[in-house]
Amino acid sequence: MPRRPDPLVRKIRVIRNLFLVNAGLWFGLGTYLVVEMVSFGNGLPAILVGFFMYLNSGCMLFSGIMLHKRKRWAYPFALVFLFANILLTFTDQFGVMDFFTLVVDLVILIALLSIGRKYMGRP
Repeated sequence: MPRRPDPLVRKIRVIRNLFLVNAGLWFGLGTYLVVEMVSFGNGLPAILVGFFMYLNSGCMLFSGIMLHKRKRWAYPFALVFLFANILLTFTDQFGVMDFFTLVVDLVILIALLSIGRKYMGRP
């Protein structure tokens, strides 16, 4: 009889995929804003905005990959990163894309909190 996959493994895979979707959203949004800002002649601000948005995208990607690899430190890193990302969402103008990324962040956060004990190896 074939073994059924561990439910924790499936949940981690879903969380990883949500992180990847969020990374793609941030990368796309960052690219759009950089192109738009450069077209208006905002060179240095475009570089700064692009740097931080691509850094955010990279951290999303990194969090998803490291969680999937079951690195113990990845769980608290992902939680702290998500909390910071959610808080920073409200520090600027709040638009439609902010809403979408906020919803994805909150879904990931809820999913992470639901697996916390098992991921960290506690009963």
